[in-house]
Amino acid sequence: MLSDKLLTLDEQLCQQINLLEFDSEKVEYVYNPLEYAYNGYSQFVKKYLDTSKHILFVGMNPGPYGMCQTGIPFGDVNTVQNWFEINVEVNRPRRECPERPVLGLECKRVEQSGKRLWEYFRKKCGLPEHFFRNAFILNYCPLGFFDANGKNITPNNLKVANKRKIQQICDQYMLHVLQLLECKIVVGIGRYAQERMDNILKTSNLDVQLLYMKHPSPLAGTTDQWIEDTNKLIQENNLNSYFINKHV
Repeated sequence: MLSDKLLTLDEQLCQQINLLEFDSEKVEYVYNPLEYAYNGYSQFVKKYLDTSKHILFVGMNPGPYGMCQTGIPFGDVNTVQNWFEINVEVNRPRRECPERPVLGLECKRVEQSGKRLWEYFRKKCGLPEHFFRNAFILNYCPLGFFDANGKNITPNNLKVANKRKIQQICDQYMLHVLQLLECKIVVGIGRYAQERMDNILKTSNLDVQLLYMKHPSPLAGTTDQWIEDTNKLIQENNLNSYFINKHV
């Protein structure tokens, strides 16, 4: 099955990234939800990755109150429980930052980026099956990074040497994902994801269109502005037909 093949790629990815060491002056804690939140992630993959996908959305890395808690990309707890209908027990990271506890589906903090993203597609699609019929979503980098005080460090802000190590591994992983899913369109969520996917596509022979979606983080602007920008992206690239219930 396609889902099993992706999970095998994820296992290989984890084996590689677990060998990496990071400069402790900046990165003190490294969270890998593909491991400790595997229950949620694997159920998500098995439930929604049953066929090849025309569109792949690619985020940067797990958010502290999203994938770091649930194992699901942009997976705020409310969406995971009430839209995806996934309820699983989440374990803990190997080394847990006291300021960033993993509470799984008991987490009361909201991943605002995930909330924006999935509320948008929930209104557009109605059911998650209508989104995942033609699309899927993953993060470019599976790791969450925090300093000694729990500050979130995104991959683009890692020191150069660490950044290169991550990119070498994650570029190869994402290339294999694109080949596996037979994607025709990739949507980079945020500039970093878009730039990394652009680099991958330029060095491959894949015939894949790359699009840019503004990141749904509140730091990037208001919800209304983000919705307006996303509507424009979908309309200008004729993507609406991929997100409707064709059985109605």
